[in-house]
Amino acid sequence: RDAAHLRFFLRALFFSTSCKEKHMTWLLTMIKVFVPSGCEVDKIAKLLLLVTAPMKRSSKEGFLQLHDNIDAVPACIRVAKFRYEELSKVFMSLRRFKNSKKCSNDPPSGRDFMVQILSSLFKEPEDWLPENKASLLLLCGLEVTKEYLKYLLNQALLLQDGNKFPKLGDLFLGLFTMQSRFQRKLDPIFTCMDEIAILLPLDKRQGFLNSVWDAMTNEYVEVLDEEADLDENSAEACLCKDSKAHLCTAMKSLAVRFIMKGYAADGGAAAADAAVPETQSPMGTTAVDDIDDMEE
Repeated sequence: RDAAHLRFFLRALFFSTSCKEKHMTWLLTMIKVFVPSGCEVDKIAKLLLLVTAPMKRSSKEGFLQLHDNIDAVPACIRVAKFRYEELSKVFMSLRRFKNSKKCSNDPPSGRDFMVQILSSLFKEPEDWLPENKASLLLLCGLEVTKEYLKYLLNQALLLQDGNKFPKLGDLFLGLFTMQSRFQRKLDPIFTCMDEIAILLPLDKRQGFLNSVWDAMTNEYVEVLDEEADLDENSAEACLCKDSKAHLCTAMKSLAVRFIMKGYAADGGAAAADAAVPETQSPMGTTAVDDIDDMEE
């Protein structure tokens, strides 16, 4: 409740103006007041999240809708916009300013700083679900999405964790499923995936593709297991069926993409077979041909 009161205070003081030209001035003033150094990304992220967080509609006591970031997937673009549209607009306004000539001599500035703010946002109050990270990124646009993916890639390469890229795999899981929930074509996400793969050394590309496929199939198996324990007429079962439909759409498109890339690379069936990874799940090895069988 204290956080809600602080939100009301911040919005009344810094976001009450109806003049769009003054929004950036007040945003920068707010950051300057609460983060005087202007360099502490964690504090800036908390501030942006606090001032833009929606209120829980079902709450009479005025609680912020923050916990949904870590335990509830937006069902559609309308829900995602309710949660994240204002945050995306504030973030993009700050990003444009930080990338502008006006800010060139006012460190910290530039894309790296803004990506670090995104990374901090995704940890408040705990690590967000991949679908919620994806929702904010998609609302911010493809350029921001690519910047954050490259940031995760660089972090993974610095850690040198063999050929495993779990954070990238999880984020692509979120991007594919949320793009499907937004009723948009998956092509832009495939483009992002191709661009990330090209940046990797040849000996790590298969590991990256395996990580994406593993994230998708593991999530699919979890949804199936959860659905099996529910009353088929319950609201939770309906949510599982919805999740399963979007995952299935994304997985089939992804498998076709792997096959097409395999043929394009070597022009043979052997390449196509190698291009579709398999993943070891609690139900055993799962390939794309098994998806329809698993549904049954």
